[in-house]
Amino acid sequence: VFSADWNRQRVTESNARLVWSPMQSEHKIDELIRSAKHQIQIYNQEFGSYAMMKAMESDVARGVKVQLIVPATRYSMYRDELDAVARKGIEVKLQKHLYTHAKAMLIDYGYPDARTFVGSMNFSYSGLNKNRELGMVVHNAVVNARLHGVFQQDWLRAKALTIKPVVQASSTSCTQQQCVVHLPR
Repeated sequence: VFSADWNRQRVTESNARLVWSPMQSEHKIDELIRSAKHQIQIYNQEFGSYAMMKAMESDVARGVKVQLIVPATRYSMYRDELDAVARKGIEVKLQKHLYTHAKAMLIDYGYPDARTFVGSMNFSYSGLNKNRELGMVVHNAVVNARLHGVFQQDWLRAKALTIKPVVQASSTSCTQQQCVVHLPR
């Protein structure tokens, strides 16, 4: 890959465990998220990818437990996206005691098909579709157990995202100049 990049040639990589941006990372990570049967624990520094949001929401709809840790300092940048997935049932925590720079996922820990993804891709358009990034899917019980232990420690220390409930208007009335929204009492 390095040689192809250096020589400005198209990269052709066929190792199924490797995940490359910008070539196929969005597709492969989407598949990996949607492959979860029981649970998925995710660290990511950024959270602006619609495709990743939809994949996680699909997991929750199928009964998969989804937990996401992001840095507290990034919440204001991704508030809409994080609030939206939290409303769909994804458990989101904001990490304050450490800055989360990790990009990792643990899929179905404790089950025979458990696997870990570790990479450099942020869940953002650039991280998945523009930058040169590399990740790897690992099927290794020792790696899985180590990531699970660290994730559990961070999960316990991170602050749960609390979102304000969406208030539904009881009625609206609009003219060409303005709309008036009537809220329930």
